[in-house]
Amino acid sequence: MDMANNEIWFRQWECEAFGYGYGVGENHIIPALRQFLSVIPSKREGPYVYTELEEACGGTVAWLLINALCAVDAIEYGTSPRTGWLTVEGHALRDYVLGKTAEELLEIWDDPANDDFYKYEYAGNPFMRAAP
Repeated sequence: MDMANNEIWFRQWECEAFGYGYGVGENHIIPALRQFLSVIPSKREGPYVYTELEEACGGTVAWLLINALCAVDAIEYGTSPRTGWLTVEGHALRDYVLGKTAEELLEIWDDPANDDFYKYEYAGNPFMRAAP
């Protein structure tokens, strides 16, 4: 993982996954995402326990995040997202997010130095799958 670009990659990923906070919504989204990812063990074999996610984040937030993370390929599942697991990109995202506080992540999101995230190719982002 290119450590020099992680802040830009995170900003790019967050905008792809949620993108409509416009500097206000992130204050809610990023701490909720961090809480959600903290419930999923990093090297767990097998699926997450959706009831633990519901308990930790509340059912509404847990299911909104499950849906959002499925849409950006951070979570895979078999026949139902009730039984899902983090992808390679999901684990990279989890490790990065949990390595920072919510306040640090919000500072990264708000840092004007990261405003050029859209200039970077998605193919290099370790938190996202390259387009087919």
